Amino acid sequence: MKIKINSEQSNQRIDAFLSSLIPEKSRSQIQKLIKDELVLINNTSTKKNYQLQENDTLEILEVPKTKNPLKPIKKPLDIIFENDDILVINKPANLSVHQDIQGHQKETLINWLLGNDITLSSIGGIHRPGIVHRLDKDTSGVLIIAKNDKTHHFLQQQFADRAVDKTYLTLVDGTPPTKTGTINSPITRDLVDRKKMKVSSSSKARPSVTHFKTIQTYHVPNSTKKCSLLKVQIETGRTHQIRVHMASIGHPVIGDDKYGSTKINQLFKPLGLKRQFLHAHKLKLKINNSENKSFTSELPTDLQSVLEKLN
Repeated sequence: MKIKINSEQSNQRIDAFLSSLIPEKSRSQIQKLIKDELVLINNTSTKKNYQLQENDTLEILEVPKTKNPLKPIKKPLDIIFENDDILVINKPANLSVHQDIQGHQKETLINWLLGNDITLSSIGGIHRPGIVHRLDKDTSGVLIIAKNDKTHHFLQQQFADRAVDKTYLTLVDGTPPTKTGTINSPITRDLVDRKKMKVSSSSKARPSVTHFKTIQTYHVPNSTKKCSLLKVQIETGRTHQIRVHMASIGHPVIGDDKYGSTKINQLFKPLGLKRQFLHAHKLKLKINNSENKSFTSELPTDLQSVLEKLN
């Protein structure tokens, strides 16, 4: 497609112009086309903030068809709710939502969704279709999937506006000094270990807010230690947020190999804990323009059995 820019079309950003020209594509999809050099100005690649000039020749190259590299894997899904627009599942632990940048994982939730012939939104491309939010690999619980682009944008906006209630259950080392509390500490990526996040006062750190409430305190068997079951609600959704915030106040998540205490974690292995004790318990949001709807997942067997061995 080639277009000669006239005076009325000039003096506007190219991504904004293309969004109105191709309404079926989102702004982010348009920007990706530009980034992938599939949009040319006067036969030259450009940037998303380029200001169109009169007599510019705008060309949109054909997007090369790429075979989906993700192999469908038929595994049963624990479905909490489903309609024409969304799928809400209870994600099991030890399963990544999608591949990492290097594509190391051969089996992810995306593979399972494809294997079950679930229709997914195109947002996120071929590697992350339908993924509105994510849970860590070893975190179980409620996860919502978008089946079409319109719904994806609708849900995505709620997460961006902090209009989604996200509640987790976690077992942490020790006893927080107050039964309820709020951790309001910005988080950024750790420059020493790029796979970790950290609380930071750096200007690059992003605002992060976590609220917690102690549900019950337990004694750890064969130890003088205590641990606490918390209900946690997060306003923001930063990578590893709960794990980083709880560790920052001296009460890391039990079983967390990245931010937790190796000594404490060892005490829980005989109790059958094989992963971090973190579960996405409840998600409350609008699934259309009607009232809010809640989706709940109780503690899975592996975590519940650990609690039953405490006293």
